[in-house]
Amino acid sequence: MLYLDSRSTQVTGAVTQNTIGMPSPSINAALSTDPTTGTVTGTVTTTSSRQFVLAGWVKTSHGRVQTQVAQKIDFSNLQQFVSPQALPETFIQDIQQSTAISSTTKVDGGRGSGETTVRMSWPLEMDLTVNIDQFGGFSQIGRVKQAYNRVDSNDDFSSLVSNSGEWADTFPTRQGQSGAQRFFFSDSEGRCFSRALSAAGGVLTSIVDGQGCGDDD
Repeated sequence: MLYLDSRSTQVTGAVTQNTIGMPSPSINAALSTDPTTGTVTGTVTTTSSRQFVLAGWVKTSHGRVQTQVAQKIDFSNLQQFVSPQALPETFIQDIQQSTAISSTTKVDGGRGSGETTVRMSWPLEMDLTVNIDQFGGFSQIGRVKQAYNRVDSNDDFSSLVSNSGEWADTFPTRQGQSGAQRFFFSDSEGRCFSRALSAAGGVLTSIVDGQGCGDDD
């Protein structure tokens, strides 16, 4: 971090607290193999959670400014497998993943005193099925659902951003191909924007604006 103060020839400060440590993920594999067919089935779960506080002060031309950042991060990934070892086969991989970050920044002194909170999340779901025949030809069915969500708030302002979508496809054909995505923004000052898009078979089928922005929605 670099702090520039145009009214001071020298800026001094110190870190007073730092609890940032190394991540400690947990991995749990619960897989089994069929003794007859060799097919592997089961789940693999990965989780990681950590939190820290980072604080310090800076002596500036407009006074001493103390800042504290407290953050928590949670991650989880669950994958389910069906993996045959002989043709013809149907390989299945389903994924559920979640990432969430919550951060609070407190500033005391100077011109920017106050508290700001940011909460973000990235949920993800994916289902994948691959069919392979005895000659090596294959087809694939896929579905993906994901989103980005963020909420910012301070003493007198808050805002929400959400960008989410869901898509499906069947390779090598377009049968079952579809997609939908929505972007949404609103804040405590009354600003709002919303747009939702839908498609099927590679063709845009609908555009919806304003959903969730009006008093009647």
